[in-house]
Amino acid sequence: MALIKCPGCGTEISERAEECPICGRTISKSSRDENMMKCYKCGRLIQRDISICPFCGYHYGTYKNKKMNESNLERNSFGHRRKKWPIFVGILLLIWVVSKHETNSDNKSNLDQEAIWLDGYTNLDDFDYYINDDEIHIKRYEGNEDKIRVNSSYDGKKVVSFEDATFMFCDAISVVIPEGTKHLDNPTFNSSDVKYIFLPSTLEDVEDEFWGYLHNVEKIYYGGTNEQWNAMCQFGRKGIEANELFCKVDPDDLGTEKSEWTPIVMKEVVEKDSKDENDNSGELEEESLSLQEQFVEDSSEYLSADIANKLYTIITSDLGFEKVEFIGKDDVGDSVWDVYCDDISVLVVASDEVYRVWSGDYTFYEEGTVVMTKQQMNEKLVKDEDRTSYYVIAQDIVMQYLKNPSSAKFPWGTDEIGFAKSGNVIAVQGYVDATNSFGGQVRSQWTVEFRVTDLAALSYEILYVNVDGQSSGTYIELN
Repeated sequence: MALIKCPGCGTEISERAEECPICGRTISKSSRDENMMKCYKCGRLIQRDISICPFCGYHYGTYKNKKMNESNLERNSFGHRRKKWPIFVGILLLIWVVSKHETNSDNKSNLDQEAIWLDGYTNLDDFDYYINDDEIHIKRYEGNEDKIRVNSSYDGKKVVSFEDATFMFCDAISVVIPEGTKHLDNPTFNSSDVKYIFLPSTLEDVEDEFWGYLHNVEKIYYGGTNEQWNAMCQFGRKGIEANELFCKVDPDDLGTEKSEWTPIVMKEVVEKDSKDENDNSGELEEESLSLQEQFVEDSSEYLSADIANKLYTIITSDLGFEKVEFIGKDDVGDSVWDVYCDDISVLVVASDEVYRVWSGDYTFYEEGTVVMTKQQMNEKLVKDEDRTSYYVIAQDIVMQYLKNPSSAKFPWGTDEIGFAKSGNVIAVQGYVDATNSFGGQVRSQWTVEFRVTDLAALSYEILYVNVDGQSSGTYIELN
C-alpha cells in the first residue's frame, strides 16, 4: 500500500483513505491522483515523491529532479514534434525577405531615377540671360540647386539658345534643356559635374567639339528619333563618353522606365585608308597624285602651274605647314584665294606672283618675306578652346588680390577679355566689380601674367599682377 500526503495537513496517509484521520479532510480521487504518477518504465501507479519504483526498481532521484525530468520530457517531446516548424517558417521568411529585397531594389531604382530629375522648373532668375525680341538667350547658371530643368518659355518668351560655358563648375546632377532650344555653344557643359542630360529634338547646330566637353555625363536622353540624332550628331560613338544614349524620350517620362525604352544606335565613323577595289582608273589616278600635284590641279582654274607650285612651296617649306588644300576663290576680292593649312583657314593674294599669306591677325608672308612661321604662330595663338581655362586661372589670381573676393563679379564669357600668349606664358586683361573695404562696390581694371604648368589641371605660376595700378611681380611685354 502506498502512502500519500493529505492536502489539508500534509500528514502521510493511505492511498485508499477517504478521509484524513488527523484533520478529518475528505480525500477525493482527484487529490489522490495529484500525489500519484505512472512509472515511466512499468506504467504502474506510484507516489510522486519516491526515488525508486517499488514494482520495477526504476530510479527517479529526488522529487525536484522528477518534476524537472518530467517537464523536460514533456518539452522535449513537444519540441521534437515542433522541430521542423522553425525550419519551415525560416524558409518562408527567407523567401519573403528575398522577394521583398528585390521589390525594394526595383522600387529603389525607380526612386533613384525619379530623384535625379527636378519636379518643376528652374527659375529664370537663377540664370544670367538676355532677351532679343521674344527669345531668351541663356548665358550662365548662377543658382545652387542640384537639379536643373529649364522651362521652354518664361512670361511668353521662348528659350532658344545656351551661350558660352553656361554650366561651367556646376555641380548639379541633372540638366534638362527644353524643347524649342536650337543652339548650344560648344563649352556649354565645360568643367561641370552634370551626369544626366536631356537634349531636345529641336537642336540644329551641334558641333563635334560640344561632345568633347561631356566628361562626367553618364546618360544622355534625346527628344528626337534615332534618325534625327544621327543627322544632328556626326561625332563618332567612341568620342562620346556617356555610358548610355536614349532617344524618343518625353521630358515628362524622365525618371521612369519609359525614358530608357529606345537606345540610340549611332553610325560608326570610319576613315578609309585606301580606295575600294572597284574604283575606276580615273579615281586610282587621282589617288596616286602627290599632295603638291593635287594642290596644283585644284588651283589650275585660277593659278598657273608655276605660281601654284611656288605658293605650295612657300606654305610648306618656308612657313612649316604640312597639309595644304586649295579651296577656291574668296569673296574678299579679286585674286584672293581660300586655302586650308593644317585645318587653319588661310587667305592668299596671288596672280602673277604670290603677294601675301595671312589668317586673321597673323600675317605669315608678305612681299617676298616670311613674317611668321606656323611654329611662331602657335606660340602666340590663343586657341578658342583654351580661352575659358586661361580666364578661369586669371580670375583665381585676381581674387587673391581683392579686399572682398566673395563679392567679385567678373564679366561672363570672354568677349570683353583680352588675351596674349608667348609659349606657355599667358597674359589676360579685364575688369571686375567688387566691394571695397568700406562696403562700396567699385570696378577694378586688372592685368595678370602667368606661366601654365598644366592647363588640364588649371595649374599655373604667377608672374605678374596689376589690380587698379597696384602691381606685383615682373611685367613681360607681349604683343
